[in-house]
Amino acid sequence: MPWVVAGRWVDTELDRPRLRFTLNRRIVPMLQAGVEVNPVVEEIGPLATWFLLTETDEIAAINYVERIRRACDLWLESGAIAMRLEDYDRAEDAFARALDRHEESWYAELELAIVAALAGRRDEALTRLDRADELNPLEETVDIVRDGVVGGEPVSPHVIDRIFLQRVEERTS
Repeated sequence: MPWVVAGRWVDTELDRPRLRFTLNRRIVPMLQAGVEVNPVVEEIGPLATWFLLTETDEIAAINYVERIRRACDLWLESGAIAMRLEDYDRAEDAFARALDRHEESWYAELELAIVAALAGRRDEALTRLDRADELNPLEETVDIVRDGVVGGEPVSPHVIDRIFLQRVEERTS
């Protein structure tokens, strides 16, 4: 666990300088140990801090969700890069891992549908497109990919990238 350096103003009735600097390290979740320095009176001494309230279950749950979301984002980025490199096996693995972490990722479903269509797995592609459409019914790229799969002409990932790029440019200009 990292060391924590802090400056603090101690509200005390004692006739002592209130400014303190501390260097602490967490020993267990509820206990920190370290040193406290009072520069005005040139004192240094041991410090132990016992926390009565630590991270709540709610905060722990929120932090867990954030870690999962970050992991999902990394797998989505990895999959997008693999798609651009036309490494579809790697892309499929990355998007599947993202979906393992966030089951409601319409984007992962869309990209997995494209990979399935390119590999000739039409039924799987259509199933994934149905799920992507269920998760995000307003996303027009799902219909574009579905039209290609149904028509026997899988849509190139580059076409979808261009649509997303155009959308970003429209929103930022």
